[in-house]
Amino acid sequence: MGFFDKVFGGKEAAPPEGWQLHERTDLGLRFSCPADWRIGGIEGGIEICPPGCARVPDPLRGKEVPSPRVEWTTKDVLGADKTLVKETVKSRSGAYPGYRFVKHIASSVKNADQAAVYEFQYGAGENPSSAISALALSKNRIFSALAVGARTDFDRYRGDLERIVSSFELI
Repeated sequence: MGFFDKVFGGKEAAPPEGWQLHERTDLGLRFSCPADWRIGGIEGGIEICPPGCARVPDPLRGKEVPSPRVEWTTKDVLGADKTLVKETVKSRSGAYPGYRFVKHIASSVKNADQAAVYEFQYGAGENPSSAISALALSKNRIFSALAVGARTDFDRYRGDLERIVSSFELI
């Protein structure tokens, strides 16, 4: 990043060929994903997944979900403070059965006051799940990007999932 980029902000990166930029002003976020991925609504946000993806049981929702998928959710939190991201990361360790932290990836999301990006695994049996999560706090709103899938599906799409989560920014 050059001097002018530091002072005036970097240039907007165009999505890779075959990818599409999505701006969701209703959710306050922007991301890029492959142009052929499906986008649908979920409670509090959106979900995207590749065409023809598998469906797997989700122990948290109690129903079948696409695998892999990326979920974006937002939630207003009155009186949110700088510990909210850290506390959310901690609470997930108890919410996901068999939770295992894999690695810290970053401590920032563009335009966020505070953020954490990390990888974790959960579940047991023959095909546990893998996930990359980006949590971002801006004022009194927490944003969550969760790229998740059964480990075999996740590994197959890992490059795309990492690129989608890294494109996540607040607007």
